[in-house]
Amino acid sequence: MADMATPRPNQPRGPTSEQVGSDARRALTVKYASKTNATILSGEEFDEIRNRDGLHVVGVTGFSGQWGKSKIDSDPAVRANVDAAIVALERHLVALKNAHGGKLILSSGATMEGVPKIIYDLCEKHGIAAMGVTCEKALNYQLGTMKYLIIEGQEWGSESATFLRTSDEIVVLGGGGQAKREAIAAGQAGKKISLFRGYGGSADEISPSEVPGATFILR
Repeated sequence: MADMATPRPNQPRGPTSEQVGSDARRALTVKYASKTNATILSGEEFDEIRNRDGLHVVGVTGFSGQWGKSKIDSDPAVRANVDAAIVALERHLVALKNAHGGKLILSSGATMEGVPKIIYDLCEKHGIAAMGVTCEKALNYQLGTMKYLIIEGQEWGSESATFLRTSDEIVVLGGGGQAKREAIAAGQAGKKISLFRGYGGSADEISPSEVPGATFILR
């Protein structure tokens, strides 16, 4: 009797995992077509590009909705914090561009909210390539101008492991629980970490003992 687990010569085979993954990314590309011109990749596909081209990826995390437009417009203290953060992050990004040139990629949460918005605006201003690592919920928001976009999962936070893995170093300004977890995980992975102090949130709360070797940049 033939082994039932062995397909007969003319028996059709199911799709490979690569084909399933490719089909899923094509579906996401169609779904996001009205939102972004970015190339949508899996984390593994981006890893290949990064290694091939010798890219240096700086992941930036921090406040998002807490620094949304309505809060900036209605709260002078939030506006002052955002204005100061723009100056500080611009100075840092220019230094990174001087150090890494065209190999530099800035990675953040894809949406035009809070710290990610600051990053995408500054990348456009200074001609720095940008990418986003996010979940499918970002589809409900305006997206920044990006070269690459990685979408992981359907819930906020499901993209966190990919964001960390695809970043060579991490920058934190403000942020909540997820930003804190990412900073600590980055430290445990031996990545370079820069924390901007004086803007509130997790970056002000994280102790040096939680992120040994991190650089603290005071306001």
